[in-house]
Amino acid sequence: MKRIIYSLITLMILSLSSCEEVNNLSNDGVKGPYVTIYSYAIPAGTDPDATVKLRFVPNPECSDFYVLIEKKIDKEAFLAQNDQKAYAEKVVQSGTKYPAKDLDYVNETLAATYAVTAVGVSADGVKGEPAEFTFNGTEWSLVGTALYTDSTFTAVNKEPAKWYKSTNLPVVRYKLEVAPASWGNYPIVMKLNWNTTTGAITFFNGQASPTAGYWRFPTPFTHATYGAYWQEIDLTAGNTGNPYGKALYRSASNDILMGVRRVVSAGSFAGWYRIQIVLP
Repeated sequence: MKRIIYSLITLMILSLSSCEEVNNLSNDGVKGPYVTIYSYAIPAGTDPDATVKLRFVPNPECSDFYVLIEKKIDKEAFLAQNDQKAYAEKVVQSGTKYPAKDLDYVNETLAATYAVTAVGVSADGVKGEPAEFTFNGTEWSLVGTALYTDSTFTAVNKEPAKWYKSTNLPVVRYKLEVAPASWGNYPIVMKLNWNTTTGAITFFNGQASPTAGYWRFPTPFTHATYGAYWQEIDLTAGNTGNPYGKALYRSASNDILMGVRRVVSAGSFAGWYRIQIVLP
């Protein structure tokens, strides 16, 4: 009988030890309170240069957790003088507190390289090891004010614009921002890969048109019968249907000319016009 009792006690101890060990480990094998960070595809219509979608999953040891978002360079500067334990304390002191349950999180403002750090805290106040996700957003530097002009066959609209270039990418990119009064102050953002030597221009926002050689940007207008309007920029050479020619860079006058047509979702054309961007 004693032998059986001892065996049962031994099994109970092993069982308790096993449960404690499992509960005390995150998916990464880190003991104590810990938060695992997962990243997901960003929502449609958000800016991929500044948007992140994450899920924070705290382990059972967490009673709550904290999230701190700061530029990666600032975090590295802190860690150059302090250890991870000190940074965990900083996250708890300066970060945002969340209850210990899975959290889906979207941030659309991270236009630079950011460190997203999460620290779990147990019920007795023990702080876990920091978990980090690095987001490589695009950081932009204002080059100067540009002039955005769209010319239809009957009118010319000139609008002030801002011209930016990227500062943290291996290949420099450019961006134009303008909110034309003629379009109801709808913000237009054109992001360009622009070879200043050859003059070649490609776009990395918008989308490819079903018509070969064109690139589409949405507009704020919706036709009652034909649906949404788009502006299609002609990037082909020698298109005789375009009275303004293809998009090009002219160094002599320091501008970008784009042959554009308005197209509705039903497929009808709403006419050609020209966009001229006079750079600083």
